[in-house]
Amino acid sequence: MKKYFFHDGTSQHGPLSINELSACRITPQTLIWFDAIPQWKPAGEIPELQVLFNNTATSVPVNPSASMQEDWNSKDIYFMDNAGKQQGPYKLNQLAGKNITAQTQVWYEPLTKWTTAGEVAALNSVLNSTTAAINTEAQATQADWNSVGFYFIDNSGNQQGPLQLNQLAGKNITAQTQVWYESLPKWTTAGEIAALKSILNSTTTAAGPAVQAAQTDWNTVGFYFIDNTGKQQGPLQLNQLAGKNITAQTQVWYESLPKWTTAGEIAALKSILNSTTTTAGPAVQAAQTDWNRIGFYFIDNTGKQQGPLQLNQLAGKNITAQTQVWYESLPKWTTAGEIAALKNILGNTTTVAATTTPTTQTDWNNIGFYFLDNAGMQQGPFKLNQLAEKNITAQTQVWYDPLPKWTTAGEIAALKSVLENRTSVSAQSTATTAAETRDWSKKQFFIADSGGNQQGPFTLKQLEDKNISESTAVWYDPLPSWTTAGEVQALKQIIEAAKAKMEEWKNKFYFFSDATGTRQGPFKLDQLKDKNITAQTPIWYDPLTEWTTAGEIAALKEIIVQ
Repeated sequence: MKKYFFHDGTSQHGPLSINELSACRITPQTLIWFDAIPQWKPAGEIPELQVLFNNTATSVPVNPSASMQEDWNSKDIYFMDNAGKQQGPYKLNQLAGKNITAQTQVWYEPLTKWTTAGEVAALNSVLNSTTAAINTEAQATQADWNSVGFYFIDNSGNQQGPLQLNQLAGKNITAQTQVWYESLPKWTTAGEIAALKSILNSTTTAAGPAVQAAQTDWNTVGFYFIDNTGKQQGPLQLNQLAGKNITAQTQVWYESLPKWTTAGEIAALKSILNSTTTTAGPAVQAAQTDWNRIGFYFIDNTGKQQGPLQLNQLAGKNITAQTQVWYESLPKWTTAGEIAALKNILGNTTTVAATTTPTTQTDWNNIGFYFLDNAGMQQGPFKLNQLAEKNITAQTQVWYDPLPKWTTAGEIAALKSVLENRTSVSAQSTATTAAETRDWSKKQFFIADSGGNQQGPFTLKQLEDKNISESTAVWYDPLPSWTTAGEVQALKQIIEAAKAKMEEWKNKFYFFSDATGTRQGPFKLDQLKDKNITAQTPIWYDPLTEWTTAGEIAALKEIIVQ
């Protein structure tokens, strides 16, 4: 069932069915949005909503006799103002200054429904006085326009104002922007108002001249940009951007730009881009003294970020050539093997393992080994003979007392027999797996979610709702160790279905309630990433019958702020 939202000029309401909408006393000028239209539209332009307006006159008595005039003077009359709010009750003589037009929705007892003022003969005198007032306004001088308080609907669908004419110049008003001011019978577009043409011209040309503005002007501009994690940063002055890793593709915005653009499109930022591009190079050749002052971050064996740490602190952190590393001025994460200053750290990791290896077989049989499995989880302790079935490879991270840090199994001579036996164990496991294929529907699966937490057990059917991908860590009996979902033939259809479902999620329109309780939207899935969505954030999308929380929607788990 289609759900509608409407804007009363102050706030947004919905989702509502068409039946619920009929009770909200909307007018043909009320702004409406629903999934399938790109922007808000007046209700009068939406075909299926005409039923809310077409029948309003059927039971209205037209042309009451003059003998009823005395009754009209005593009636309590209600009307819907330009913001869609009910006003009243008013007596007939009080309506003269209320900007009543022929299209204004009106009700009085004993009407059974709202009608338009133009259908009520007794209101003709009120309409005439309103028309005269509007004509007077149309001939207002420029001095009058400077004192008018304007309201407009911004790009997010929120009402802004009141603002004076000179204040509108920097507000990105276009010819299509919905605008209203006192004495206008309804909202209209800015292009219809002659006094706003100078504003439209300045808005249209603002982006061009700004790019060629003098250096002095740029130094006072407040810039915003989207960082590598998708979060908005700013405002920052031009000189503050130099160390913020701005690239030609970075999304940037500043006051007077009509929309976000890339930094490469803004001439004044070229010096920033050049400094960003060249920073990574010289840093790699920096003197040892410089490296000792750098704060390094790295991703540990469990996938968590560690740091900042100084160079001498990294020596005991099991950094390998493949460890992901970042420090200030690097444009992106890289591997430790790519950074010359870390080679001594990598060397220490290798040699410690070799020098601390016990020598006799008797010692090895009594040692308790720990290792990191395919899901990055620590397992152990195990004796040497117990490791034979644990799918240990030469690259598996292993630790035992008295090793000062984790190393790889291939560096420990006593584990070579375990590595050699793995081939035959793997073959047996493959045969067992093939024999078990007929019973997929009865199997109990465990998965590791994006946070590394184990979930399960689940049946094959239940996994269809878990949004798994090829890289999702999976285990089921009788697997000797965790594997990835992409390696399990029975999960391939579920993975493909999850991909298709994710495409559907990406194309949905979402609404959420922010920390102040204000409703925001509509947004696509990728637009929600910088909206600070938590597991408790109220969310709605079509066809939900009621609001839920973001934590209940599997497709939103990747964007939820922890």
